[in-house]
Amino acid sequence: MLTSVVPIVYERWWRPALGRIAKGLLGPDMAGEHEIARLLLELRSGDVEHAVCCFAALHLFAKPFDALTNMARVLTPGGRIAIFTSCRMRSAPMRFWDGFAGRGTGMRLFELDEVTDALAERGFDDIRQHVSGLTQFVGARRAA
Repeated sequence: MLTSVVPIVYERWWRPALGRIAKGLLGPDMAGEHEIARLLLELRSGDVEHAVCCFAALHLFAKPFDALTNMARVLTPGGRIAIFTSCRMRSAPMRFWDGFAGRGTGMRLFELDEVTDALAERGFDDIRQHVSGLTQFVGARRAA
């Protein structure tokens, strides 16, 4: 992003509008996302563990599981991770449409347990997940 205009448009209009569509009408707004990140990271004054927050990006990475491996690597034991990413629907008709949308945009649509299982495989525990529309919020703690 070589200009300040693109980030401003993205943060103020594009991301909130697309987020509302993907999260569904009852999903959290941007302020709600900030609160969810704070809760998943369990942020408190004086914390010494290290917090990784990856909201609205993992589904765009070429190698998302390599990225999760690196996120786990930089966290100290007890450190927390908060992720907001895509999640495929469960019903067959909806899976057709969300798969079509994923292929059309180049965005990866994660299966329901794909991110939580990947975190468990990388030594995380206290894994929590909340699905909202075509999205999921996942939080976990790097085991000691």
